[in-house]
Amino acid sequence: MHLIDARGSRVSAAPVPQSRSRHPSRTRHGGATDGTYDLSVPASASQDPRVLAFARFVKRALGEARAEGWSIDDVEERTGLRRSTIYRWTRAEVESPQRIQVHKFVDGLGIPRTTASQILGWDGTPRPPTLTSPSTRTCRPSCDG
Repeated sequence: MHLIDARGSRVSAAPVPQSRSRHPSRTRHGGATDGTYDLSVPASASQDPRVLAFARFVKRALGEARAEGWSIDDVEERTGLRRSTIYRWTRAEVESPQRIQVHKFVDGLGIPRTTASQILGWDGTPRPPTLTSPSTRTCRPSCDG
């Protein structure tokens, strides 16, 4: 590659090194080539069944919004939430979504709040039982019977 200096002479220019931190499928100015990112579930995703169910719910709601012609910009505008928050939800990267944000999301998309509340267990539905080893119990000896 050659450049022309102020005197009109040709000068060799060293190539600019490519950034190694950027994912190869993403372009320099923007997202992936089609404007979306892979929404697969990462290894850091929550293992809480309710959070995973909420992730599926958000994906389904976004799919329905897209089918109605909404872009992610429209969803951001109508819900008041940033796309990064919404995409973290779709990947189950949040231990417990904030209630106010969930309400903004469902209100903006015209979904009843009770739907998300049931999925996340905010309606009083008990959490699924989790297995604990006897050594991790927090019960005092007096409550063993």
